[in-house]
Amino acid sequence: MEFFWFYRRFTGTIFFLWLFSRLAKKFGFVFALDLSLFSRLFLFLFLILVAWEIRTKWSVISRLIKNPFLKIKNEFFIMTRTTQKEIVAFFPRVLTGRIGSFLALVLAITVSFFRLFWGFTKALIAFIFRPMNIMIFMILGIFANIFILDFTSGLIILFLTGSLVYVIRQYKFNGEFSVAGSLIFLTICPFLLIFKKEQMAEKAGIWAYMFLVIGVIQMAWESKKDFKSK
Repeated sequence: MEFFWFYRRFTGTIFFLWLFSRLAKKFGFVFALDLSLFSRLFLFLFLILVAWEIRTKWSVISRLIKNPFLKIKNEFFIMTRTTQKEIVAFFPRVLTGRIGSFLALVLAITVSFFRLFWGFTKALIAFIFRPMNIMIFMILGIFANIFILDFTSGLIILFLTGSLVYVIRQYKFNGEFSVAGSLIFLTICPFLLIFKKEQMAEKAGIWAYMFLVIGVIQMAWESKKDFKSK
């Protein structure tokens, strides 16, 4: 167990060293490290770690997989039987005999499958559009847009801005939140220019402007509401 604990820490250290050297390379710092070798080493160690985790915790993992599968299977069978009875009751004269029962069963299976698929789709959409998930996606997206991506895309900026507006609306952040975000990006810009990262500084400036515009609009709206309330 002590060796297993050390192995996990070692794998995490390799990953953070690779991430640090990758980010440092973006700012012009060159280390005597082969990034491709680091990434391959981490991938190899990570696969071993995953295989080890699966082997040691297989009983828990199999239970986590088996229980939802059995629950979905039972719900599907119950839904299929109920749907088959409804179909036969709706067409009592047509769906008679063995052929009619078989057709009703096929139709019930098809309807139940689409109902199950629709329920899964709704649950997935509800999970994706949780405010916390959208916020995490927005933060990671802005970080990647400034420091990782080598190009500027108006579509990406527009999509991330829409995510920002959605998060502000869901959590009811006031205009000060957006203005603070604008100041953070404005503070980053001089440091990026010092390291001669003009493209990163330009993208940070774009996000400073976007946050500032949203903050000003929020403050104007809040002032209008306060004036009407008085």
